[in-house]
Amino acid sequence: LFRRRIRRVAVCATKIDHLLPEDQKRMQSLLESYLYETVQRLAAEDIDVNVMAIAAVQSAKLHETPDHTQSLIGRDKRTGERIRFTPPHMPDNLPHALNLKIEDLPQLSPPEGLDRVQAFPARRIDQLLAFLLAE
Repeated sequence: LFRRRIRRVAVCATKIDHLLPEDQKRMQSLLESYLYETVQRLAAEDIDVNVMAIAAVQSAKLHETPDHTQSLIGRDKRTGERIRFTPPHMPDNLPHALNLKIEDLPQLSPPEGLDRVQAFPARRIDQLLAFLLAE
């Protein structure tokens, strides 16, 4: 009579702040494309599914030069030095052999001056929580 039931599932790609804005959108689309059959199967079982690209703490900020070249700026986790980098480009379609290595992205520290009393700068965490906690 009473049994536990999964009502919502969130599938998240993290560290989205390590990608340029257009690539963030592509990552969301690629994730949705890759998980399409799984999402359909869960929907058939009356389970709400949300596929999201998020960043728990936004560690990188967009930098644009006068010639409109975009890169990201953050603080290297190991050295503490401020670095500027251009992340790998996300393809428009999911190739069979996507050769993106995690080592290609730098490990960044959270921004300086974070205080546990204040909300951390994040990307879409509020949307994730709203989805998971909805009644």
